[in-house]
Amino acid sequence: MLLTDGQYKSAFIWRPGQNEAKKIIGYIRISTDQQDLDTQRHLLLEYARKQHLFIDEFVEAAVSSRQGTGKRRIEELEAKLQEGDTLLVAELSCLG
Repeated sequence: MLLTDGQYKSAFIWRPGQNEAKKIIGYIRISTDQQDLDTQRHLLLEYARKQHLFIDEFVEAAVSSRQGTGKRRIEELEAKLQEGDTLLVAELSCLG
């Protein structure tokens, strides 16, 4: 399920499964000089605050989407997520 909030059109939530979220993970990836890890972290934290959510953990990767999924830490991210958990990303392009 993909959710978005009108004010935060670039903040997305992905929930594998329909259960109440057990854990919320924020994924941050930058690939250009114009992107900034701190800016994306702030966007996710602000979105979570407005939605009354708590981000349990951040996974950060500072690499191009053309790099392997290992450098983008996608496998690590997939291993951490279980049914009912929530993945919060600043932009869908961060996932590849």
